[in-house]
Amino acid sequence: MGTHKTTGEKIEISTRTEKHVPIYNVTVKTTGKDGKVKEVKLKKGFNGWFDKKGGFVVLPFQQMFASAVEVIGKADPAKVVSKEKKKKVEGGEAGKSMEDKWASLLAESGGITLDDLDTSSSTATPSKGGKKRGKKA
Repeated sequence: MGTHKTTGEKIEISTRTEKHVPIYNVTVKTTGKDGKVKEVKLKKGFNGWFDKKGGFVVLPFQQMFASAVEVIGKADPAKVVSKEKKKKVEGGEAGKSMEDKWASLLAESGGITLDDLDTSSSTATPSKGGKKRGKKA
């Protein structure tokens, strides 16, 4: 809980996690100068704030709060991620078909194209050839 020294605005942040669920649940309540209470609920996976080695990455955490909570965004405007910027980042894949997404993913991972793969059959059939095991005598 905290109160802004000059404006008197109040903020209360509470968090919750569930055992074995990697989701961070955050509730932020703000009370403005006029006494009006706003509540923002956020749900994010921990993988957005921790690197592969388990180190905490501060910037995405700060951006989440600054972008979602108006009072925090006013206090730290450099951390606010605009909705247009989010759309550009997230929307890059939004208009693509699943085949286009696979093609770009394959291209990024080694120069493979969908033409290189046999996509004519959707069901896998076991091969008839191969080694056969002999019977023990």
